[in-house]
Amino acid sequence: MKGTMKTKIRKRDTNDHTVILYDMADEKRLRRKGEKERSLKVKVQLRGNGIFVMPKGYGDCASQDGHGTPVMIEYYEGDLRVLVWSDINQEDPTYILSLDKALESKRKSCGKCGQQFTVHNGDGSCVKD
Repeated sequence: MKGTMKTKIRKRDTNDHTVILYDMADEKRLRRKGEKERSLKVKVQLRGNGIFVMPKGYGDCASQDGHGTPVMIEYYEGDLRVLVWSDINQEDPTYILSLDKALESKRKSCGKCGQQFTVHNGDGSCVKD
């Protein structure tokens, strides 16, 4: 399962989901030591003003324990953004990441053939969409 995310989703209602994230480094660690798999329960709330990610034991400055949202995805002034509160003692987000450059419409074209591409092969040819 290298490079993939295992999840279990329990639907509480149409807007709240609980996801169990499994530690992606565990595959090697478990084989080596025979230890128990590590996981983290994450609540995801879907609201009209954003997607709120609430991992158990993590929070933000303004929320009570168990109700914090250290990660939020929002659509603000035409820009899809990810807000991160990586310091629970700081009121404002520590990071605001715009996804503007991730727009599919901004994918660059291949200089050789002019087509949009995802990656170049080692021989100089491109893998087209």
